[in-house]
Amino acid sequence: MVELEVARLVVNERSQDQILTLRERGGSRSFSLVIGLFEAAALQFVLDEEISPRPLTHETLLATLAILDAELTGVAIDDVQDGVYYAKLTVSRGGREHLIDARPSDALTLALRAEVPIHVSDRVLRLASGS
Repeated sequence: MVELEVARLVVNERSQDQILTLRERGGSRSFSLVIGLFEAAALQFVLDEEISPRPLTHETLLATLAILDAELTGVAIDDVQDGVYYAKLTVSRGGREHLIDARPSDALTLALRAEVPIHVSDRVLRLASGS
């Protein structure tokens, strides 16, 4: 697995398709994902370090995990099929790790909010970045 960071989020309010670019931390490889307008808005909210007066969906999930004595410990983009990316949340509870299927946009928003690492499989990075 390779650690990633958000390189850029391009939001065009006249389109449903928004562009999120991720880059290899400390490296030169990068790739872009197409995400929806609402998902981009949620991600931008976190990137701008804004706090909502009422919890948004991602904050609610993180609060729920905390109440259940669980925590998000990382996310990984682990597959791509026909141009569709797949991600997993790694949740730890009671000394055990659980993998939960998630959309990459949601996984990334959660990772940034929880300040946990974002990873991508070597295969996905190789295919997505063309290297």
